[in-house]
Parts: sequence; C-alpha cells; structure tokens
Amino acid sequence: MCPNSPDNHVLLRAARCILGLPADKTSKREVQTEMNFAAKLRARRAEARNRKAVARAIDMATTPSMRHELMAIAQAQVTTLR
Repeated sequence: MCPNSPDNHVLLRAARCILGLPADKTSKREVQTEMNFAAKLRARRAEARNRKAVARAIDMATTPSMRHELMAIAQAQVTTLR
C-alpha cells in the first residue's frame, strides 16, 4: 500500500483515534470518511453475527422440515451478493 493512499490515511487516523492521540486538523470530508468506515465495520460485524446465528439455528433444527424452512428464510433475506 502506498504511504499516501486514501486507505492508509483513514487507517492512520483511526489508529490515532483508538490510541487517544491528538488528531491533526480534519476536514468535514475526512470526518465523514472515518464515520463511514466505522459504520461499515459495524455493519460487517453485525452481518457476520447474523450469519453465525442463522447457521447455528439451521444446525440445531429438530426436524428436516424446520431446517428447510430456516434455509428458505435465510436465502430470502440475502440482499447482496459478494
């Protein structure tokens, strides 16, 4: 990664925030980028938790019909393909 790339810049700002170091002068755009970055992280973690919970529920289903029903519900709720 290039030292001046935008991704590296966001990571450095996030690290400064986590470590409690004083922030440099920030523009509104930079603050928005940091907020978007944090929101994306939270959304990704929530999505992973939901996937694990659904997988656990499917594994623990007592009957095959319950398992198929849970799988159908999970497939219907998928909004994006990666």
